[in-house]
Amino acid sequence: MTRRGWVAAPAAVAVLAVLAASAKGLYVSPDGVFYVGTARNWVDGLGFTPPPGVPPLEHFPPLFPFLLGRVGVDPLTAARAVNLFCLAGIVVLVGLVVRAQTGSAPAGVVAAVLTAAAVDLLTLSGSALSEPLFILLGLGGLVALAAHVERPRPAVLAGASALVAAAFLTRYVGIAVVVAGVVALLWRRRWIDAGVFGALSVAPVALWLALAEGASDRSVVLHMFGADYLGQAARPFARWFVPWPTPPAGLLLAVAVVTAGAVLIRRTPPNLSLVVAGTRLFRRRERLPSTLSWLLAAFAGTYLALLLANRALTDATGRLDARFLAPLHIVAILLVVPALRRRPLPRPAVVLAGALVVGQLVGAVVWAAGGLTDDSVRRRGYTSADLRRSAVLGIAGEPLYTNAVDAVWFVTGRTSSAIPAEKDYLTGKPNPHYADELAAMRAAGGTILYLDAVTFRRSFQPSRAELEAALPLEVVAQDGVGTLYRIL
Repeated sequence: MTRRGWVAAPAAVAVLAVLAASAKGLYVSPDGVFYVGTARNWVDGLGFTPPPGVPPLEHFPPLFPFLLGRVGVDPLTAARAVNLFCLAGIVVLVGLVVRAQTGSAPAGVVAAVLTAAAVDLLTLSGSALSEPLFILLGLGGLVALAAHVERPRPAVLAGASALVAAAFLTRYVGIAVVVAGVVALLWRRRWIDAGVFGALSVAPVALWLALAEGASDRSVVLHMFGADYLGQAARPFARWFVPWPTPPAGLLLAVAVVTAGAVLIRRTPPNLSLVVAGTRLFRRRERLPSTLSWLLAAFAGTYLALLLANRALTDATGRLDARFLAPLHIVAILLVVPALRRRPLPRPAVVLAGALVVGQLVGAVVWAAGGLTDDSVRRRGYTSADLRRSAVLGIAGEPLYTNAVDAVWFVTGRTSSAIPAEKDYLTGKPNPHYADELAAMRAAGGTILYLDAVTFRRSFQPSRAELEAALPLEVVAQDGVGTLYRIL
């Protein structure tokens, strides 16, 4: 096996791990229902339209559901195939980039192993979500743009623009990749390149929004976050470095590791021969950190700022959890591994680094093993056995109201109506028509299916106890998933 071939081995192992862990079903959340359901409607000749119970079409960019509808198999199966391909691509790309930056095949393998063992990336790859595709396209675009900055070539600039445009067309937060690229080109005084890159990267999304029918559900409303929102990042950040224990002890340990590493890097002079070797990718011997490192850092800062702005201005339910921080995890690997490789580390530091890598591998094994047996809603979402076998979903009457319209559609194919929401899920403002909507539901009669196992909307929907207090209800059936009521 060639030195480059060794980088492919962690990718193959990661793909096998996700295949095994997702054998009982991909993780499907409300966002996953949007992607898979939109693709299914398109395949079934119903148009490129989302299913019931999810946001309007313009809420998400179209590339991921478009791909799911073009693979040629059921979109849920297509989501599994696309994300496994993206997982392999991310692992290989990280390994090759680190190898090129450091001139060290072992460093490339270590970076690939850390990426393949990243539990957040594995979890996303075993789901019907668009993050793996976004990470692959965005990372590929930054690598190509860095190569162009170091050695200008129109074809490379066009390729970088196409990749970044596709990343932006996968997730709107992909604008962070565009901003990082434009800033880098302007910093180098490549005025024309910056204009071309920015225009080509933004054009597809601009066209998509211009042609989209209907009004967007997003609006700018200030709803500042507090310490609880920022605290969501504690577990993902700690998990990047130490799988156990959980915060707060795990966070303190992770901070100690990062601080010690930063001090060590600053006090240890770089190995100049490795610095020279690390410039081979861009074919110019310039002072490190490389252009790619600056691009990655600019992307990380812009991406994080956009997440915070989104939570404060457009989405009161925004989270700072492992899913949304996953791109920054890959950026951290690309920045930290080359930085450590350029320093002649003392033996204790090497032993500690090795222990941390082994810890990541053990964490990935534990995650994969859990996927072989865990068939709960927490692990599988809407593909869980509990939902598929639930008695209350099978006997619900008409008309049907529920706190999970998307789940009912995904599992049973039935169309239902949503229980009135107490607050707008994007702005966080109280629903002024809540009491009237409850009264109208009572007048219409029918049944209410309240799924306790589905927790995605609890921040803005009434609880089961609140519904029981507000409406005259009779329990018809109940199981571990939820309760079916008749409205009296």
